[in-house]
Amino acid sequence: MSEYVGPYLLGKTLGVGTSGKVKLGVHKETGEKVAIKILPKTHFLNNPDLKQKVGREIAVLKLMKNPHILQNY
Repeated sequence: MSEYVGPYLLGKTLGVGTSGKVKLGVHKETGEKVAIKILPKTHFLNNPDLKQKVGREIAVLKLMKNPHILQNY
């Protein structure tokens, strides 16, 4: 069974870290490839500050414009 996150088909795992894992995502219509970071819900239940930290990380990454840093949506 195929797994989707929004319009993206999840593919192979690209990396695993302490906070979660990163999987390849392929847009089902355009074929665009993206990296999707997946964080377990239990991490948020066990660490109430995590939501704020993740929000800050997303805000900073959205400001980055560099060919070596993935674009965030």
